[in-house]
Order: sequence, then C-alpha cells, then structure tokens
Amino acid sequence: MTRVETYLRYQDVFGTPSTFEQFEAALRSLDLGLVLRTFAAINVLCSRRGLPRDQRAQVGIIRELFDSATVKRLEESGLPVFHRHQCLFILREAARCCPDVPDMVMTREISHRIGTLALMSNEHDSNPSRASSLEPWSEAWLEQMICDFIPITEANELRFDFASVPRMHKIVNYLAPARVTQPAYFDVGAFFEKASGLPLKLFEALMIGVLPRIMQSAADLTMRSPHYGVHVDFYEQSRLSPAHRDAFLRLLSSTPEELRTRLTSRPGMLSDFTALKEFPFLRTEQVLIPLDTLFCMEKFESSVFWTIYKSLPNRERQNFSSFWGKIFEDYISWLFSNSVDQKLNRFYASPRYVENNEEVCDFIIICGTTALFIECKGGVMLGSAKYGGDPSALRAELGKKYIKPQGVYQVARSITKALRQSQRPLIQGVDLSDIRTVMPVLLTRDDIGDGFFINSYLDGQFTKAKRELNLFSEISPVYCSRLFSMSVDTIEKLSPYLCDTRLAEILAERYMMDPLLLTPFFLKPNRALRSKGPDRPPTLLRAMNDELRDILAEFLNVNRDATVREQEVRASTICPRRPF
Repeated sequence: MTRVETYLRYQDVFGTPSTFEQFEAALRSLDLGLVLRTFAAINVLCSRRGLPRDQRAQVGIIRELFDSATVKRLEESGLPVFHRHQCLFILREAARCCPDVPDMVMTREISHRIGTLALMSNEHDSNPSRASSLEPWSEAWLEQMICDFIPITEANELRFDFASVPRMHKIVNYLAPARVTQPAYFDVGAFFEKASGLPLKLFEALMIGVLPRIMQSAADLTMRSPHYGVHVDFYEQSRLSPAHRDAFLRLLSSTPEELRTRLTSRPGMLSDFTALKEFPFLRTEQVLIPLDTLFCMEKFESSVFWTIYKSLPNRERQNFSSFWGKIFEDYISWLFSNSVDQKLNRFYASPRYVENNEEVCDFIIICGTTALFIECKGGVMLGSAKYGGDPSALRAELGKKYIKPQGVYQVARSITKALRQSQRPLIQGVDLSDIRTVMPVLLTRDDIGDGFFINSYLDGQFTKAKRELNLFSEISPVYCSRLFSMSVDTIEKLSPYLCDTRLAEILAERYMMDPLLLTPFFLKPNRALRSKGPDRPPTLLRAMNDELRDILAEFLNVNRDATVREQEVRASTICPRRPF
C-alpha cells in the first residue's frame, strides 16, 4: 500500500516562509552543473528506488547539507526534507535560473545554501489550491482537485515504473508485428530505425544495459560524487559504433545548455516536467547523469512512440496513433489472457454480436453472476492540459479522450445494448443470461486513469450517461455499479491475482474502502489482495524476464547462464564505480 508523507518547509524550521524571489535568488547564486549533479543524486537516493521506507538516505544528506544546529532541529521533527517532486522542481528551475560558475565546488558554505534551497522549494513546488472557493464535490471542485493532485500523483511515484520496460518489449517485438496483415500497419522497427538512426533491438539492449547503472544501490552514491552516472567506458568497451552511440545519446540526453534552451522556449507551467521526461539524462563529455530514475525507465517506452510519431508527416500521425491504440488493446488482451483462470474470471476479448458482428466492447470478464465491461484507451493527455493548472483545459482534454463519445459514454452504451431486457442481442460465445450485476471499467494507458479524484470525476460523467440512456430501466433487474477507472500500471499489478481471485471482488473491495473513489487504487488496503499473502510480481515480468536477460547478456558479451554475481562483475568492469 502507498504511503502519504509530509515534508518540512523553510517556515517549519526558521519560523517565517520564504518568498519565491528568495528561492530564485538562491538559485542564481549557485553553479548550474553543481546544482544539477547534486539534486540528480539526491533524487536517486530519496526516491522509492533508492532506499524505500528507510530514512538513512535522508539522515545522511541532512547531515551533509546543514549546520549542526539545523540538523538537530530537522532530526527532532522526524519529517523528511527531500523528495522526488522537490528534486524535479529544483532541477527544472536550476536549468532556468542558475548561471555557469565552473570553478564553484562543494564547500561547507555552499552545502548549507543548497540545503536551504531544498527547504525553500518545499514551499513553492505546488500551486495553492483554488478549490476552497468552489462548492465542495461539485464538478468544478473535482476538476480543480484533479489539477492540484496530478503533479502530486506523478511526482511521488504512485506507480509500478519498471513494468514499462517489459511492456514495451512485448508490444514492439510481438504485438505490433502480429498486425502485419491488418490495414494501416506500421513496421515499428523499420520506422524507428529510420527516424533515430538506431536499430530497435540495439536500442533495447542499450536501455537494458543502462538501467542497472541507474538502479544501483543508493549506498554507492554520496554527495561528493560528480562522476556518478553512466560513463563513456560503458560504450567504449562494448561493440557499439560511434554513430549508434551518438544516436542513442541524442534520444536520451541533453547538455545543461540544451536543457536551459528547451525550458526557456516553452510556456512555464509549475508542474510541467516534460523537458526532463523527454531527456532524462544530463550529458557531459565523460558521463551521462540520470536526473530521475522513473523518467529514465519511462523513456524506454516513450522513445519508440514519440520518435516515430514526430518523424511522420501530419497526415500519417493520426493513423499511427490509432495503430498504437490497437496494439495497446492487444497488450491488455495478452495480459488478461495469460493471467485469468477462465473459471473465477472468464475473459472474452473483442466480443461481437451474432447478428451483425459488431463489437460489444473491448473486453468482457465474467465473475460468477457479475460481468465487467471494459474499454481501453491508448491515447495520452496533452501536457498543457495535465500540468497547466487550468481546469477548463483539463475538462476539454478529459472529455475528448475519455468521456464523449468514446470512453465513459461508450461503455454506458455497450452495457445498455448488451443487457437490455426487452430485446437482448446474442453475443458470440458469451452468455449473459445469469448476470445480475455489471461493472463498467475504463482502462487508460495514461497514468491519469489512477490519479487522485479522477475515478470520482469519471464516475460522475458515467452517471450522466446512464441518465441520458435510461440505463437502469433498460437493463433492470441487472444492477449497474459505479464506474471504475484504472491505468495500465494498476491492471499490471492486479494481473498475478487473477488466477485465484475474482476481479469483481477486488473492485468491490476497492469501493468498500473508498466509497467516493477519490484516491489512487493502491492508496487504500484491499482485503481481497491481502488475503492472498505477500505481493506478487506482475505476470508480464515473469513472461518477459528471460528474454530481457538474453538481450542484456548478448550486449554485455556474457554467458546467458552466468550467475547474477558474474554479470554484476562484468557490468561493473564496463561501468566502473568511481568516488563521488
């Protein structure tokens, strides 16, 4: 279960709040490279991928960056100072504000200024909410709360990020090629290589080879390590041509100057970290510095789509987006098919009516006398709508992507037609005659599907759709539950439980623990999952694990059957660990 934490602010320690002008002045007094290196390392140390549920990282950094009197106050509070959202905010603002002072080194005085900067940022990295001026629980209030909480949800790692690596491997190597005979087919490998100058298989090998360096133990990092990162030795000792190396670096990284140019050339939005997502490594002559572990892993997935998308003429981009949506549905179908037992959870992909072969919905899962009608949406939200803090822009984008006519209204129409008592149509291979309850589910590729307040908001839209379609009367006596929204990350986490647990039971427990559906799925305990013992790894990780090992072993030129320790030794030879 996800934890909720509170972080210390400048005013909590020194009595009065800092101003944004003071925060900017502090940034302008520090060297860009020093700030970027420092908070990149802090970000790794304090993320959940560093030392989860362990305060040793916090204590070490606090003692490094503050004077003894302040250290005592901070440690007595028991609250953390450093966190991912703060680090992302400082990294972005540093690229915008910090000058180049190459001779600046980490003295005690500079350390204290950096520590103070961190406390100040905790007062300025989020917009004050305007929800208090709105009627509680109104649609406008929910839209404002979603705007407020999107950065909180995303910046605090409320998702299973590593799944994006095997997910993309499955999609590009199996599911996309399987559609070769379908209309509007795109050869993902060929298009990616043409656009990037890098063969897709080599890109995978390089990304998988880089990830262990990003994920190395936080014990290997200290505040004095300007050399932390992926060193050029990694490429020089491999069989990688300079052209392929440079193409790979262009996809992943930018120099401090390039990052500054990117940030100053786009509208400033407080919670917009897309510039760091696009290029999650900072590049110097000798080393790639990972600015954020989650963004580095997300890049594995996003690079393929966006590299191809941006290379296409405008007339082809919509076709490619539609193709990508279809292979996303194929992925979810594969995930369910390889997870359910077909007894407790009977899964039907793309069910169709007998009369006209029209698709009912993307998926139906039958759990006893309950049927889940599932719609998948593979599109992603525009950054301007997600991070701009403007509820009207958010409303328009949510409506377009997930509400009407697709998404919420789509699943409402599907339920009304398929379960209509007056003239219920026959469905090929699916018997709904014993169904007493139906659960609508909207599954999104975008993480927003599992954000704070989003399920409640989409369910409110579903209620409107039910009224317009007279759904309750049409399907009576079948009962229609609230709508459940989930991101792909959520269903990946749930997939290993579907062999012995009804998905309907899991969703019912979700509703029991959070009747208003306000929080992300795993923020509340779920007794249906707890009763099954320790957390189970997602099905897709087990399925793809051996293939990913083969790719890494081939790239590192080691025996596939070598012990984990032997591979670690080989990897550390290619990427030598150097003092900070």
